[in-house]
Amino acid sequence: MHTDRYAPATTLPGLLQRGRGQGALIAAEDRASAADLVHGCIRWDWRWDSQVDDRHLYLARLIRDLELPLAPVVELLSGDEDTRYRATGVLELLVLGGSEEARAALPDVVPEEDEPTTRHRMTDPHPDRDNASLLALLRDPEESERAKGAALRALSLRPPEPALIPLAPRLGAADGTRQLPYLGRAVEQLGEQAVPAAREWTASEQGWLSGLGFAVLAGHGDESDIPALVAELERCWAVQTWCGPDTLARGLARFGPKAAGAVSLLRRFWLSTPHSYERPAYLEALAAMGAAGTAEAYIESLWDCEVGARLLGVEHAPDRADVRARLTYLRDDPMEEPEVREAAGARLAGLVQRMPEQTDPYAYAPVDTLLGLLQRGRGLGALLAAEDPTAADAVYACIRTDWRWDWLVDERRVYLARLLRDLALPLAPVAEALATADDHDAEEVARILERLALAGSGEARDLLRAYIREGEQWLSVLESVSERWPVEWWEDLGDVARARLGGDDDPTPWAKAWEHWGVSIPTPERKPPKPDPLAELTNAELLEIIAAPGSSEDRRTDAMYVLYHHRDPEPGLVPLIPSLGSANGRHSLPLVTGLLARLGVHAMPAARDWAASDTRWLAREGLRVLAEHGEPQDVPVLLAELEKDWAHRTWCGPMFMARGLARLGPEAAGAVPLLRRFWVRTPHSYERPAYLRALAAIDPAGLDEAYVESLWDSQAEARLLGVERAPDRPGVRERLAHLRDDPMEEPEVREAAGARLAGPAWAPLPADGGAVRRGLE
Repeated sequence: MHTDRYAPATTLPGLLQRGRGQGALIAAEDRASAADLVHGCIRWDWRWDSQVDDRHLYLARLIRDLELPLAPVVELLSGDEDTRYRATGVLELLVLGGSEEARAALPDVVPEEDEPTTRHRMTDPHPDRDNASLLALLRDPEESERAKGAALRALSLRPPEPALIPLAPRLGAADGTRQLPYLGRAVEQLGEQAVPAAREWTASEQGWLSGLGFAVLAGHGDESDIPALVAELERCWAVQTWCGPDTLARGLARFGPKAAGAVSLLRRFWLSTPHSYERPAYLEALAAMGAAGTAEAYIESLWDCEVGARLLGVEHAPDRADVRARLTYLRDDPMEEPEVREAAGARLAGLVQRMPEQTDPYAYAPVDTLLGLLQRGRGLGALLAAEDPTAADAVYACIRTDWRWDWLVDERRVYLARLLRDLALPLAPVAEALATADDHDAEEVARILERLALAGSGEARDLLRAYIREGEQWLSVLESVSERWPVEWWEDLGDVARARLGGDDDPTPWAKAWEHWGVSIPTPERKPPKPDPLAELTNAELLEIIAAPGSSEDRRTDAMYVLYHHRDPEPGLVPLIPSLGSANGRHSLPLVTGLLARLGVHAMPAARDWAASDTRWLAREGLRVLAEHGEPQDVPVLLAELEKDWAHRTWCGPMFMARGLARLGPEAAGAVPLLRRFWVRTPHSYERPAYLRALAAIDPAGLDEAYVESLWDSQAEARLLGVERAPDRPGVRERLAHLRDDPMEEPEVREAAGARLAGPAWAPLPADGGAVRRGLE
């Protein structure tokens, strides 16, 4: 395993390191950025487990399909043994794919034919001893671990031996870090007989015994064991345990939809694990539970590094043109594994049952559908829902599943609560979602009901009061309603809260509920900060530390911390910026972005050179400076970056380019079609107002209907924009009054709407509202 940290799983470097199919798909659209990353993934071994994780074929395909130069790979043949092995494996596959350059680069050695291998059948090492004598050997503390391992091997080859169960906790290695060889195999044979004991083993402080217990429950437990398996999966996620959760995933998959509480965790493991060998298990478990989103995951798997994943994709990807094209590719690729080629050929020939054409329930629906608009929080969705008698299903779907692109900043609570109220929808499906959702989704549903109660729904208030009494996420719900609701709605729950509050809970000391009830919640002790030895240095001395090749990343970061927090902007930092990347060359050091923001125009014109760099982090820093301080000559560069974001469907970040182009006004007119597309389609609703502001700065014609729609948008900032700029007409004034008087609305929006209504009336602008229905396309 490589010792450097993996890049985030949402970035191209992180995807390639993990061997994700999405990495290959994105790389195909950005050959220039991908070249160094692909060569780097050959130079360094990013496999979590080099024994089972596959990468050779994945990387060889990238080299061939992107037409990347072979010279950097050939250079690696002179490296250490492991590096030569990786480079040779890639080159040998390229030879199979027909590359004469790869053939010429390999050493001119006639390969020896592999001798046929014979798989030896395990035999009983103690055929002359009965089970009783083997059990006696295992009980004997004087016997060696080797002897006990042989005894366990013998038992593992015989019919199940229940008398082994009480001995299992004593059959660990002397150092207490692992079980003896063949113990797991022998216990596995016992099946359900071992389950009662396994439930006790899972609570053991000995990691190996706890793991053995969970393995038994995964293979043979019943529905009562689902919470324990999910809790162990949560623990594995919390400590980033990548080797082994596939066993838990397979165990939970046995229970199908009844284990749906594990879906969010399994999805995280599928997306983030660097241990690619285990990835197919997470996808199979998600499918078994009926999780949304598996159709697109199966398609991505057709590009995955793992044979098992590609086989899943071949079998289950929906039947559509791009899938058939990829199946043909896999069938005909001489580098592909024989079983994948055969399966792809069979699928194309109709010998394997195909999934019907379908809309992936986890992918965003098309933006021209009601569901797609509601998922994105578009105002047009709320307008259309008011006219659609079938809207209820789409609204409930957006409550059951959190469709926000970024949970930290995208808003949906007021939007969905309004839909429930304004469409007079029954709350029974919402109550069911609250009771059955995982922790995150349950909290979101509770916040929607919290807002609905403020609007006068007694049913919503009663549902949350009942949840505080019995629900799992009761603490966060209680603290939240105590901040928003009148005291008389929750003060009688004090005895319930005191009774439920336990040692594992983490109450907020300053929450209004605890203050009102006089419950003392200890606050964490804050230690005074240690004096910074670098604080006394001059700027010149700090720059010397930052520039010194021998300075560690931590020391350079400490020096930048002093410059950032305690000094005026330092132009002497500008020539050092290209050297301020992380050791793996994939990210800037902490505070670089903030220091550049403080430097402002001082970072120009160097930023123009950085923006053209092949080093992606440096290019990003340069582009940000250009966006904030660039001139009309920089429009083509900013526009090219926005085009790249659109091509890659990069939803997080294009607003920075949009703001930069907005600064340059009509000079950036070429960006208007792209900005319209982003405004219409982005699922990252937090960035939507930035696109509308940019359109207004560059080409304000035809935006009145967008401002009107924004009065119904999910984002408070978008609604504020609508309040400020929507044309004065009766329908707009009616909506402004609604926003001013709605107790669910954010205070700043209510205030702005009131001020607009109290101000001088704008001249009427006739319009039939049809443009709202059509959006901006």
